[in-house]
Amino acid sequence: MINFIDEKGVKHSAIVECKKTKGVNGEKSLSGTIYTNDEILEGIGRGWRLEFENEKYCLTYVYPIDEGNRIVVEFDAVHEFFFDLNKKVVYSELNGSNTAKAYLDLIFNGSGYSYVIEVNIPAFEKEGFGMRNRLDLFKEFISDTGVEFSVSGKVVRILEKVGSNLSTIVKKGFNLNELRIEKDPGSFITYKKGFGAWHDDDDHSKGRLEVEYLSPLASIYGKLEGDPI
Repeated sequence: MINFIDEKGVKHSAIVECKKTKGVNGEKSLSGTIYTNDEILEGIGRGWRLEFENEKYCLTYVYPIDEGNRIVVEFDAVHEFFFDLNKKVVYSELNGSNTAKAYLDLIFNGSGYSYVIEVNIPAFEKEGFGMRNRLDLFKEFISDTGVEFSVSGKVVRILEKVGSNLSTIVKKGFNLNELRIEKDPGSFITYKKGFGAWHDDDDHSKGRLEVEYLSPLASIYGKLEGDPI
């Protein structure tokens, strides 16, 4: 039996054929088929998660199949770390030379996740690092530094070399966009922020025009942020 958690936080159990998948770039993900519990078979979709081996995964692909005498549902799910960071945006930037800690603090502060650096990373220079979703920024950090990382629950370890156990780690170069989406639970957002002209072109400290929109659906699915405009 596998426990599913709906968009309201209510747990539902079902008989599921489930397996870990290594994906194109080794992302920590699952695929499977749900066979029982009409509440899940008929209601599964946006905002649903599942528990597997003491960790939570977010659904990215849901596909009901009518077998004539019953309905089953195929699904893909990715570890909640990737889904959550993809739905949370950094609205500031770092420029010039900064330490690895400064870049990671920008990515992780307020994300609900923490990190531990277990490798020496020299300071390096970036311009305009920010103003995007945290997952894209993390992917850029991993690519620029050449390190690897592992995810366990809410803790991310930054490592020189992870090892060979691909069932429990995620190596650099992963791509969330390579996962399939059918019912569109993965690309759904409830919040967007836009930035316009500077109030004073000669003095950016005075700020700029900002507009934002929070969908009423945020009361159901939470604040899921899209990249700023």
